[in-house]
Amino acid sequence: MTSTTGALALKELLEPERLLIDGSWVPAVEGASFPAIDPGTGEQVARVAECSEADVDVDAAVSTDSTTSTRNIGT
Repeated sequence: MTSTTGALALKELLEPERLLIDGSWVPAVEGASFPAIDPGTGEQVARVAECSEADVDVDAAVSTDSTTSTRNIGT
């Protein structure tokens, strides 16, 4: 796989500038992002959502809800 092919695969794999929270791609709360750089070429291959404390709070709330609902199955 060439670095160009790798870069294309990475772009297809990642949702640009979004976070994967509870199985869904969602925009970062603050909307910030940063470049993902291929260390072999120095080429920017994508932009990645920058997770803030607010995003962590959202993820923690969703995770708590999911854990609570699955923990009570069969009780």
